[in-house]
Amino acid sequence: MAELVNKDDLVQVHDAQGMGPSALSPMASGGNTLSVDERRTITIENLTQYVNDLFETLKAFCDSGSPLIFVLVASVADFVSCATQNEVSTKDNLRKFFYSLYLRCRSSSIANRRLSDTLVEILRNGLVHNFSTNPPGWDKKVQYKQVYEIILAHRRTAGKLTHLSITSFGEIEMLCLVAEDMVEDLECYAWFALSDPVLQQNMVNWCSQHPPVADFNTFSR
Repeated sequence: MAELVNKDDLVQVHDAQGMGPSALSPMASGGNTLSVDERRTITIENLTQYVNDLFETLKAFCDSGSPLIFVLVASVADFVSCATQNEVSTKDNLRKFFYSLYLRCRSSSIANRRLSDTLVEILRNGLVHNFSTNPPGWDKKVQYKQVYEIILAHRRTAGKLTHLSITSFGEIEMLCLVAEDMVEDLECYAWFALSDPVLQQNMVNWCSQHPPVADFNTFSR
């Protein structure tokens, strides 16, 4: 059975005898077993560094060519949405987040309900909850043109397709999501938020209460 050792030292979880220490400790994400005043302190400085490191990691993972980058992108999009709005994750809040992202980092002309609904549905119900681009109920939503079918690609595999472009195959319209561009979109909005006093404070407040997944030494007391 796991044993929690002194949190004033390093706070590691020791697994069953002979199995060695766990790679992550309760402090890795702020420590949900700790009181608020015992958790790691979120400052503008270490949050800025965290965001920088986070997106450098996502870019490096893009280079691998793995489609799993889209699952990470889905989680990070939800994180940035929650943090910048300082509100819990809901479909409506994520939809508002993407609309704000379009206005800030892309042409507002692409901001339409069907596109937003596609991203919200595929990132939440699809990639995260079902690990699929065809989650339950998806076919019917496509049939009634509530969402687009999805093409996941990297820049080197997309050919002539571009990020957020719509391609028709007969009556089926497909939305192309390019991993590198999705990461850049999220990074663009995250840096904008960190430069805006209101959104910056939202991020600090949110992360102080709900610390993001991080290495033990990322945030200092």
